[in-house]
Formats: sequence, C-alpha cells, structure tokens
Amino acid sequence: MNTKHLICPSKRLARSVQFILILIFSLFIQYSAKAEIVELSITGYWSERDIKVTDRSHKSYDIANPKFDGMVFGIAPAAGSVDLKLLVDTDDSVFFPQGSQFANRVLAHDLYCYQRVTLVGDSFSFGNAVWRSNGILSGSKGPGSVKVALSTDADITKKDPTRVSFRMFGKADGLNADLFISTSPPPASVQQFLLWEYYAGEEIRSNKYTVKVTRSAQ
Repeated sequence: MNTKHLICPSKRLARSVQFILILIFSLFIQYSAKAEIVELSITGYWSERDIKVTDRSHKSYDIANPKFDGMVFGIAPAAGSVDLKLLVDTDDSVFFPQGSQFANRVLAHDLYCYQRVTLVGDSFSFGNAVWRSNGILSGSKGPGSVKVALSTDADITKKDPTRVSFRMFGKADGLNADLFISTSPPPASVQQFLLWEYYAGEEIRSNKYTVKVTRSAQ
C-alpha cells in the first residue's frame, strides 16, 4: 500500500487549515484596528452679547417662569465657555468625498458621518440643565439617507476636524434643553454654538467653537 497518497492529503489539509486560521486572525486584527473609539472635545465660547434673555423691563419678564426669567438655565448673562466631551465609535463611519450630492447641493468639503456617539460619563450639564447620551439626536439623515449622530469634515482617527454637526436634547427645571453645534456651508462657513431653552426660550447663541481629538483607544 502506498502511504504517500494517504499522508499528502493530510498535510495539504493541515496547511489549508493553517492558512484559514491566519486569514481569520488577520481579518480580526484589521477589524479591531478599524473599531477605534475616539474622544472628541468640543468647546463653545460666547460673549455677554451672545446671550439673549428677557430684559427685566419687558412685560414678559417673569422670575417665576424659567423661559422669561432673564437667565439661561439659571445662569445670568456673562461671557463664558463650556467643554463637551463625546465618545465616538468610528467603526461604522461613512465617508462622502467633496463634490458628493446632498440635499440638492454639492458638498464643498469631505464629510464623515458617525452613527454611534455617547457622552463621556453619559451626561453633560450647564446650569440646571442636564443632557444624557439617550438625548443625542441620532436620526438625522446625511447623504444617501445615512443616519447620523455626528458629522465632521475630517477623519477623526487621524486629525482634528474644523467643522462638526451635532445636536442633543435634555431637561432643565421646567424646560426642555437644546444643544446644537454646526457650521454653515461655504462660502459663509459661519460657526454656530447654541444652548437654548427649547422652544422660544432664552438662549446662548455664539459663532465660535473649537474641536479637538483628546484621546483614542481600541
């Protein structure tokens, strides 16, 4: 009996199994590298002039009504800033290059859309307002009807973006709280940072924010 023909198939089978295992391991490593969690820090700035509140002399002023009490979420008008920290899962990000069609216009810059976004610590507060991760608006539609919780003009696994679009809703004493960050399309490219007593309440509406990648981890 020629045992050579019995041994060779076994060796070929072993080599095939080894190749498959190496391939699976390589794919796992590539997937793990792609599934990067990025911490994004967004800082909004405002001057006292950016704060729109009810003047004490106005007939609608009412210290008992949080929408017309001359403060934004219990904070009296003054220059200030807040730092919002997000955790962004980049694994399912969708990229649309400059020149893509969106909402009857052409994208003037690259667009990265992220679907899974949470707050660091699961909450963010300003004055008596509190926002939680489940209040992040994640159903907005980007190009191709892609659902978006956060969009940027850069790959945040590689560099800081200069444009973002993000919105979330929370609660305050007797109020709904709205936080919205965006930049209008070119050529205007006006930044907007909004803390708003939703709806038709007092607000902080400025045209300055900065974005920075502060940490990333697999």
